Amino acid sequence: LREDHWRTTPFLTQARRLDLVVFVEMRGSAGVSNLDWLPLIVILVEVRSLPESTTLVQTPKSDACPCAAACAAAGCADPCCPCIPTTCVVRPRCGAQSTRPQYLLFTRSTFQVNDPSTHTSAFLEAVPNGIGARASKSNNLYIGNELIFSLFNSKPVDVQTALAAVLAASNESGVPVSLGLDSENWWGARPDLWNWFDPGAPGFSPQNVDNVERFGPTSESAVKIGWRDWGSQIRVQPQQNVLSPTVLKAMQTELHAAAATIAAWYSSLPSSRRYLLASVKVGWEAGLQYNAYYYEDGNSRVGQNASLDPNFRMNFSKGVGGGLPVLGYAAASSPMAKRAGISLKPNQTLDRDTIAAITRVYVDLLVNITIKAGVPAELIVNHVGGQNPVPQSEPMEPVIPYSAGFSSSGVPGYSWYWGPPGPSFLSAMAATNRSRWAAAEWNLRGSTQEAWYSGFTRTLNVLDCAHIAVYNWDDDFSKEESGQAAVRQILQEW
Repeated sequence: LREDHWRTTPFLTQARRLDLVVFVEMRGSAGVSNLDWLPLIVILVEVRSLPESTTLVQTPKSDACPCAAACAAAGCADPCCPCIPTTCVVRPRCGAQSTRPQYLLFTRSTFQVNDPSTHTSAFLEAVPNGIGARASKSNNLYIGNELIFSLFNSKPVDVQTALAAVLAASNESGVPVSLGLDSENWWGARPDLWNWFDPGAPGFSPQNVDNVERFGPTSESAVKIGWRDWGSQIRVQPQQNVLSPTVLKAMQTELHAAAATIAAWYSSLPSSRRYLLASVKVGWEAGLQYNAYYYEDGNSRVGQNASLDPNFRMNFSKGVGGGLPVLGYAAASSPMAKRAGISLKPNQTLDRDTIAAITRVYVDLLVNITIKAGVPAELIVNHVGGQNPVPQSEPMEPVIPYSAGFSSSGVPGYSWYWGPPGPSFLSAMAATNRSRWAAAEWNLRGSTQEAWYSGFTRTLNVLDCAHIAVYNWDDDFSKEESGQAAVRQILQEW
C-alpha cells in the first residue's frame, strides 16, 4: 500500500468516520522489521472507517464479491460493495425506494387472542420499558411488538375483538405493532377442514382428504397427523394443503376481515403516527411440511400414546424432506398450481424448486388478499419457511430457495437462526432486482453485548431490511441483559 495507491483506492477514500476497528496481522519477513509496518498501521488507523451506516458482512472466500450484483440491482450509482479479502462491505438501504423507518420487533409468545390482559397498553409497553428505550434519536429505528393471530384457531369475533383492542393500545401507548395473520400452522379449531378420517369426531367429512397434504400422488397417501419441533416435538393437526380450494375460500374470508380492520385503523391515523403499524405479516414459515412433518408410519400412530412417537430432527443433507417423507403432492396437483404452470409428471418427485414455486403461489394469494383489504403493499411481509442451510453447502445454500418468498407484491420475509444473510441470499435478491426484505423471525444468540450487536447490525444493514422480529421477548430476550444493551447501543448510533 504505497501512498500513491491508497489515496486513489475508492474503498479507502470513502472513509469518513472512525467507528470501525481494523485488525492488522503482523508478519515478519527477511529484511523487514515490524517497525517498517508503522506507516501502514498509521494509514489504516486514519482510514479504518467506512461510509456512515456501513457494516461488514463476512462471506466465504471468493474471487468475486457476491454483494456486488445485489448492490447493482439496487440502483447504486457508486460502488456499493467494494471487496476486501473474504469480506463484503454492504451499505444499508442502498438504492432503497422505501422511506419508512426500520423496526426491532419482539414477538410476544404470551399474547393470546382470548386473553384481554395481553391486549393492553401495559402489555405493549413491557418491551420498550424493559429495554429502556423506544426509538433512535432520529426516529428511523423503532422498538415494537409482534403479535400473531392464528385465524383458524380462534373464533372470528374473538379475532376482531382482540385486534380492535390491540390497535387502540398501540395508539394510546405509542408503541408500534406488527400483526401476524396466519391460517396454516394452528388450525385445530377447524376440524371441518381437516378431519377426513375420524367419523366419531367433530367436523368429519371424507371430502376433507383434499384439504390435507400427501406424501404421494394419490389420496391413499393423505396424512392424518403431523409433528412440530419448535424447541421440543409435539403432535399437531395434519399438514394443510395450502392450495386446496376449500381451504383457500375459508382463509380468504378470515384474512380479508382481519386485514380490513387493520387497514381501516391505519387509514384513520394521522401521517405523524403511521409509524405505529410496523407491518402486517402473512404466513408463518409458510410451506408444505416443515412445521407439520410426517413420519413414515405416522397415520398408524393416531390414537396411540405420544410418548411412543419417534423423535429425531430432520437431516437436510438427505434432501428436501430431511430424511422424512416429502409432503406437498396435494398442493402440486391442485387447480391453483396448474393455473400457475406447476405440474408433476407421473412418478416425478417434488424438488426444492417446485416446492418454492408452490409456496410462492400461496403467499402471493395471501399478499393480494391483504392488499385488497386496504393494507398498503409496502407494509405486507410474507413469511416463508424452509430456508435452513443445507449442511456443508457452499455458500450456505438454503433447503428451499429464497424465491419462495418472491411474491408479486409485498416484502419477502425469512427466518434467521443460523447466521446473518450471506452470498446466496444476496444473489437471489439481485437476480430479481429486489432490495427490500424482512427478517420475519430471528434470533442470532450472542453471549456478549458485542456478539448481539454484530448479529443485529449484520442483519439490519443488509440491503433495505424492513425489520427484525426477535423470537421471543417473554422469558427469553426479556432476560438477555447483554442483548438489551446491544439494542440500546444501536439506538444511540442509528
